[in-house]
Amino acid sequence: MGKKKEKEKEKIECNVDGEIIDVYKVVAKVMGFRGAHPGPRSRSSRLLSIYDGMTEYVMHQWCDAPSDSRGFFVHKSKAEAMRTAFPRRSKLLNMPRCLIRCRARTGDVCSYTKYGEAILTTSRLRPVEMWEIDLVYPSP
Repeated sequence: MGKKKEKEKEKIECNVDGEIIDVYKVVAKVMGFRGAHPGPRSRSSRLLSIYDGMTEYVMHQWCDAPSDSRGFFVHKSKAEAMRTAFPRRSKLLNMPRCLIRCRARTGDVCSYTKYGEAILTTSRLRPVEMWEIDLVYPSP
């Protein structure tokens, strides 16, 4: 068995060891089309990172953070996630938002302090539930 398959096997074993916790994240809900021929059945929404506008979160699928990043920013509670302040240069700052509940393994979650606030990141998460949020920045 190759190293890559061994790593994948280790990850799966780690995720079933009972150390799974709920974390929360606010993401952009972007309506779009999937498939070659747009039609009424191909219209769907995508959950994307508000910050970079590219990272996609797919419900019930594990997402791995790029190795060159700090990971996905997450929160311990819905209330904390709803208070998320995004940088002004965030790509999808004015898009409709959703709050997602994700599953993460405690071993993948890191904590550090910035400006006196505890920041949580995780290298891997799996969105399992979604709540729509009213537009944060309504149209004029």
